[in-house]
Amino acid sequence: MARNLITLITRDHRELEKMFGPLGRAPEKRERLVREVAARFVAHGNAAEEYLYPVAEHEAGETDGVRGCAAEHHKAEEILERLSATDCGSPLFDDRLHELVDVVRRHVRQEEDEILPALAKAVSTERLEELGAAFDRMRQEEVRRILSAGKAPLTRDELYEQAEKMGIEGRSHMNREELAESLQRRKG
Repeated sequence: MARNLITLITRDHRELEKMFGPLGRAPEKRERLVREVAARFVAHGNAAEEYLYPVAEHEAGETDGVRGCAAEHHKAEEILERLSATDCGSPLFDDRLHELVDVVRRHVRQEEDEILPALAKAVSTERLEELGAAFDRMRQEEVRRILSAGKAPLTRDELYEQAEKMGIEGRSHMNREELAESLQRRKG
C-alpha cells in the first residue's frame, strides 16, 4: 500500500466522493453512510491538520492555501453535524447534502490544485513517505476512535433507544431530528 502523503490524501478524496453518490441515491443506507462519511472526514481532517498543513505552511510556503483549506474543512464539518441531525427522509437532508458536497469539492480542489503540488515540489520523497505513514496511522486510529466513542452521528434507532431509556413521551412518532432535539433538551 502506498504510504506517500500526497497519494493517501488524494485516495481519501476519491473514496469520499464515491460515498456521496449512494448518499443521494439510497435513502435506506443514509444513516449508516452519514456516520461513515462523518468519521472518515473528521479523521482525515485531524490527520491533515497534524501532518499536512504544518508542513505545507512551513516547508512549502502555502500559508494562505492552508488557511483556506482548513476553513473549508471546518465549514464542511459544521454542515456534516447539521446533516447528521437531519431526518434522512427530509427534503432538508438533500439540501444539506448538496451544501456539503459543494464545500467538500471546493476543499478538495484547493488542496489538490494548490497545497499538494507545492508540497510535492518542496518536500523529498522520503519525507512524504514518513508523513504518509504517520498520516495513515493517525487517520485509521481516529476513525476507530470516533466510531467506537459514538462521536459519529447516531441513527434514528439509536436515538429512539436513548429516548426510551429516558422515558421521553411521543418518541415513536418522532423523526431523527426531533429525537435528537428531545434528548438534548432532556440532558441539557
